[in-house]
Amino acid sequence: MWAICEETNWVAPAHEYGTIDLFAAETGFLLAELLHLIGGDFPWEVRRRIREEIDRRIFTVYFAQYNDHHWHKCTNNWNGVCNSSVGSTFLYLEKDPERLADAICQVLDGLEVFFETAFEEDGGSTEGTGYWQYGLLNFVSFAELLRERTGGEIDLLSLPRVRTVAAYPLNMVMSPGRYANFSDCDEYIYLNPGFITRLAEKTDRPELRRLSENTPTAGKSVRHWRLPIMLRDILWSNDCPAPAPDIQDTYLESTAVVRFVSETPNSLPVVLAAKAGHNAENHNQNDVGTFIVHRDGESFICDPGRGLYDRKYFARSARYLNVFCSSYGHSVPRIGDDVQKHGDRKYGGKVLDVRTSPTEKKITMDIAGAYGIDNLKSLVRDIRMKQEGDFPTITLSDTFEFAGEAPDVEEAFMTFLDVIVDGPTAVISGTKADLVLSIEGPSGTGFAVEDLEEECRANMKETVLERISFRIHPHDNRLAAKVSIKFRQK
Repeated sequence: MWAICEETNWVAPAHEYGTIDLFAAETGFLLAELLHLIGGDFPWEVRRRIREEIDRRIFTVYFAQYNDHHWHKCTNNWNGVCNSSVGSTFLYLEKDPERLADAICQVLDGLEVFFETAFEEDGGSTEGTGYWQYGLLNFVSFAELLRERTGGEIDLLSLPRVRTVAAYPLNMVMSPGRYANFSDCDEYIYLNPGFITRLAEKTDRPELRRLSENTPTAGKSVRHWRLPIMLRDILWSNDCPAPAPDIQDTYLESTAVVRFVSETPNSLPVVLAAKAGHNAENHNQNDVGTFIVHRDGESFICDPGRGLYDRKYFARSARYLNVFCSSYGHSVPRIGDDVQKHGDRKYGGKVLDVRTSPTEKKITMDIAGAYGIDNLKSLVRDIRMKQEGDFPTITLSDTFEFAGEAPDVEEAFMTFLDVIVDGPTAVISGTKADLVLSIEGPSGTGFAVEDLEEECRANMKETVLERISFRIHPHDNRLAAKVSIKFRQK
């Protein structure tokens, strides 16, 4: 702890444009909680040093500059992490009641904006399940400290808005430990059991607890290393039985995401997840119109997830040169040499129709706006899942309409699995099944596959991303493509 106090800065190097960042706020919370729990065993000079450093680096700066911190009322996970961590630190260490009250009022002002703007009206997060958890981990800790400190007078976790937001991962899970990973979200996510248990209890969503139980991918995902979260994993978790989450059809209208579910003969869910959205989302990737096909723990058509977090990745000029952010790395069309544009909500898609029935589910969206091409009048993407025999059939239909002469168009499908192409057929090989892609139109075209090994190595990926594609050559101002996607048991 003395060594932490000796550090010149608690702010990460990438964030040194500010005086309090995610890691400075969390460090203050960590030291304050340790001082509260076992500080009586520390030498007086250690106790004094911790208080002095927290007052200098956190308290004084927060009061002097809270309106200047971009995160105080921002619209993403930074708001939840920073305000909640700072609020918890004040609750532990601030002795002046008026100063404490002022600090908590400022924290609550910021968190009100967090819940109004960082989540969509339907509770969805455009940042994905991983950042949903990160923003809420510290919030739940702060909310419970505040409830205890006020004798239950302020109970943030009882708010209806919190219950709506709590449901988000239930709507994104595809199989145990794996989530539809649009934007900068990993597919493998370990949900901390203490945090999830308390959130489940307070929002009356007991099925949330099962998301952190028996997760086969826990070893692939870093568990939270900070002591405040580790302590809550120990103290809040319990072994009471919890109902399994019901993975069923979901449409988050304001998030513009669907999850359609069908079954194999042995009752394993087959999941189709797709999104419209826009290209100015939090942790944005140019992925308007992309989709995922997932079966029994494997994503046959995938979202590639996030690239390597470095300076370039978060520089607006360079971010979309990274294939993991570019639409070139997603299962969306390329029009001529144009990929999707970014930086403005106008570069987005519109959901035109969503329908579900016991035998067929479909989403229809117009994603032309994501490209910013003046003569592209419409790009209607229709994705359907229909139960036919033992396995569902997925049909992708794209219709392009231009004002004037149309350029060449390329359709693309992304996967981390092995691929074999043969003319109009591509076979993606999974552990227990294959996924067969067949071009139904236009005739006379065939698949090609591109190995993105160099890009994956640069982004420290353990496996290689494959880009399956075929080109359409126009004859007039209207083009259409249709692909049938079927499972084949090995």
